[in-house]
Amino acid sequence: PRTEVAAGPGAGGRAAVPVARRMHKEFKTLDASASALPLGMARGLMHYLEKYPYGCTEQLVSRAWPALAVAAQPEFGVDRKKAAGDVETVVRMLQGRQNADGAFGFWAANSYVSDFHAAYAGHFLTEARERGHHVPPEMLSKALVYLRSLAQGDGGGLGAERTRAYAAYVLARNGQQAAPLAAALEARLDRAHRGAWRTDPAAAYLAAVHRLQQDPRRAAPLIAALRLAQSVVPDYLHFHDPLTR
Repeated sequence: PRTEVAAGPGAGGRAAVPVARRMHKEFKTLDASASALPLGMARGLMHYLEKYPYGCTEQLVSRAWPALAVAAQPEFGVDRKKAAGDVETVVRMLQGRQNADGAFGFWAANSYVSDFHAAYAGHFLTEARERGHHVPPEMLSKALVYLRSLAQGDGGGLGAERTRAYAAYVLARNGQQAAPLAAALEARLDRAHRGAWRTDPAAAYLAAVHRLQQDPRRAAPLIAALRLAQSVVPDYLHFHDPLTR
């Protein structure tokens, strides 16, 4: 399947969106929405994620994330019951893919894991719990144990350090002490990636850790220097493409 999303202002209350592709009417879907906010584009992106044909852990979480983000906003026309069911389905599938270490396998509960998957799934479970969905406590606890061991590591390129910063952020979101982890990570980034990391998403995660841990003075300069639209180092392109940004 292929999804095209076109967005722009409507002059005089009118807008024309040409459809250049030839499509079979039995399979095509044409949808339009109008909004005073850029979030009006979310409908098209949600449709793309719903129809995505694969189901590794990262893709499952990505498919269910809009159900968490916009289900409470009636103007998006999202069926709240269906959205809740989508979230619950993904939570169950993640539970079936969590291994003994607390990480999440690509397709099953085995050692074929990605540290980014662990942080991404942990973030999703945190958001789901905060929005009133049932998340088994032992499942999230095991995930946080893995994320702490991940955040305490070192080495690798900027992409690996970014994932550790993400892990520290998820720990902080769950009320765990993460300030020492953030401080150690910043020191390493200053030594190995001086000048590059402060415009990287890693800086956003670390700023959030400081803010959540009640240290806004350390958060403010990191946010001020952030430029998320810039290109990303090659060791992270698998999970941080232009659509993600």
